[in-house]
Amino acid sequence: MKDFAAVAQKHVDILKHLRVRMVEQRRTLAGRDADLGYSDTRTQKLVALQLAIEAVDRSIADEVALAGSET
Repeated sequence: MKDFAAVAQKHVDILKHLRVRMVEQRRTLAGRDADLGYSDTRTQKLVALQLAIEAVDRSIADEVALAGSET
């Protein structure tokens, strides 16, 4: 049976990679918006992306807490 902390760390690593990609998308979108002007659609996309990043942050914290509770 795999060590629970190792499995949790694998999930943390995956989530961190996802977060990096999402931050890159946010930066691209924000930079494009600065050049083109902010529209309601682009602003909504930016807000949705930020909310998703925050959800990933909570998932990372949860995985870390789960790993700590199993020791």
